Amino acid sequence: MKNTTPFLLLVAAFIFISAPESKAQYSVGFRAGVNFANYKPGAIFYYDARAGANVALLFNKSINSFLSIQIEPGFSQRGAQYEMSEEGPVNGFILKTKETGKFRLNFIELPILLQWKPRIGKFEGIVSLGPELRYRVGNPKLKYTSKFIYDGVVTKDESGEVDMNDGFGRRAFDYGLAGGAGIAYPLKSFKVFGEARYHLGLRRLTESLKMYNRGVSVHLGVLVPIGN
Repeated sequence: MKNTTPFLLLVAAFIFISAPESKAQYSVGFRAGVNFANYKPGAIFYYDARAGANVALLFNKSINSFLSIQIEPGFSQRGAQYEMSEEGPVNGFILKTKETGKFRLNFIELPILLQWKPRIGKFEGIVSLGPELRYRVGNPKLKYTSKFIYDGVVTKDESGEVDMNDGFGRRAFDYGLAGGAGIAYPLKSFKVFGEARYHLGLRRLTESLKMYNRGVSVHLGVLVPIGN
């Protein structure tokens, strides 16, 4: 699997460059949306999805009337969140503890996608599949809150932010696969579209834990043809 992603990148780049100029249609555009990112599988806690923003520029080159290659340099917020709570007797009284946390990681990303676009009446379907690279910018952060309640009295209530550069997300470079489906509506001079994707991280977040960046995303965007 480690050799698959670089190979797919090379194939996608070759197709993008070598598509016949007489048939190629170029488009540029922009998309923005929301990630629901997570760490899978959970090695210490059971993690929940964390919402974050994603934005990207779009560079699309058609291969024929149904296939195209799309390159999407952009920015993406990933990570995960968790919640832990316990309750039990201590010296004859009840101790309740609760902790929540959100891991925040920011990435520069580069998906390179093969897209199939079947016509559906006035609409155009979108099926995307391909490799994506990402590079973390800045250190990963953990924002947490922690509360202890002993015999009905709050004995500890704190919150803060921890630099996790030596923890989850220690590796700055990540890669994986992205696949999704959506629909576009072509207008006279541009097209608008919406799409949902699944992101399959293939590189461990750290050397010691089999945890990966995973999650789904949704976005809206626009593409404008610039050539025939």
